[in-house]
Amino acid sequence: MRNHYFQITHGGLLNIQRNSSHTMNTVFHNSHTILLIAVIWLLSSCEPFVALNLYLPTEKKSVYCFLPDRNQEARKDTSIYFLPDDLTLVKLYSKSNGHSSGWIDLGMGDVDVLFNDWKVDTVSLFIFDQEVIDNNSWNTVVDNYMVLQRYDFTKEDLKRIHCQVYYPPTPEMSTIRMWPNYH
Repeated sequence: MRNHYFQITHGGLLNIQRNSSHTMNTVFHNSHTILLIAVIWLLSSCEPFVALNLYLPTEKKSVYCFLPDRNQEARKDTSIYFLPDDLTLVKLYSKSNGHSSGWIDLGMGDVDVLFNDWKVDTVSLFIFDQEVIDNNSWNTVVDNYMVLQRYDFTKEDLKRIHCQVYYPPTPEMSTIRMWPNYH
């Protein structure tokens, strides 16, 4: 019976020894390159993920947002027509630039695919202060239109701002239809 000894050395060399008398060196230092190429190929064959990145003042820890699911037609409606169960709680993480950030994952595809799924030319993003939602009845929120900010985005708007949404809005966002209006 033959004894085999396998050893992977630094740099990717694989030494295979049989009975300590026969050594066969096979070079696997290209294995890292092959692995990298495989990972790049896999990632490039996947559709990109689309996310709205939200940036709010650091005192905000989380906000509620509403944006239609991509598998439902969006309504061209700026009223609060949805229910509280339709809201997404977005946790915000502190950043050093004076903002906290979070995101809404919109799935795979790109902005063009999203708007095709929504079947509208404008989609509204509603942002609510978490305390307002947690401390008021839904009827009160709706009747008093207690929206922190509403943005009415076109496909071109989202592309231009690279899905980076700020509250309060930045000068780059000033041409986007919104409520309250940009000052």
